[in-house]
Amino acid sequence: MKIDFTVTKRDKKLLAGLAVCAAVFCFYWFGVKPQMDCLDKLEVQQEALEMQQLQMQVHIAALPVDEKRDEEQKQQLAELESHFFPYQTNEELNRYLTDVFVSEGMIMQDSTLRAGQLDEITPYSLSERMALLKKNEQAKQTQTDTNASADSKKDEIDTKTEYVYSAQADYTAIGTKNQALAVLDKLSEKEGVRIVSFSISDAAVKTTNNGQDVLQAGKRLEVSMMIYMTRGSSDGK
Repeated sequence: MKIDFTVTKRDKKLLAGLAVCAAVFCFYWFGVKPQMDCLDKLEVQQEALEMQQLQMQVHIAALPVDEKRDEEQKQQLAELESHFFPYQTNEELNRYLTDVFVSEGMIMQDSTLRAGQLDEITPYSLSERMALLKKNEQAKQTQTDTNASADSKKDEIDTKTEYVYSAQADYTAIGTKNQALAVLDKLSEKEGVRIVSFSISDAAVKTTNNGQDVLQAGKRLEVSMMIYMTRGSSDGK
């Protein structure tokens, strides 16, 4: 049986069309499609970069407001810190208190200083600090719920407590009555120092006159204090 492999004109047209389709497919698959995929990735990256740019523009626009708020907070912090004794170690605090007595000419007899510890205190309800805390809390509530009145929530305000380091000191020294009163004045004027109790009683003061020890009538000052300290903002703690 003889097989005829003659290619007709119609077959040639079909083969030519198939070749064209194959060429177009190869051109699309290996040429156009990779470029389109790359373009899609670039568009996604562009959108992400545009979003980052928008966020940066928002931050830049808000920078003056943030700087002003930061400056106000620093001023409030400095004002608050001014009402407390600057934080000191026990050795530094003992040196300061001893210098107060010695600078007035008194003779130290005894001193006890209990280590400072972190305490939690609540400002007095009618103090300026409590009023500021309430004002700040009302502002926060207004921002989170613009439909609610700050006055209607005044009983729910969180009057946040303050954290300070407290130390207890008991000191005894001998001198004159005027010296004892001068020491008490100095201590009472110092921010963050609270005199809990004190007593001034008769005592003998040893002095030296022409190389001889002489006992003179004097006063013994016994004072108990609480020292409230806070770390300054520059400490970073």
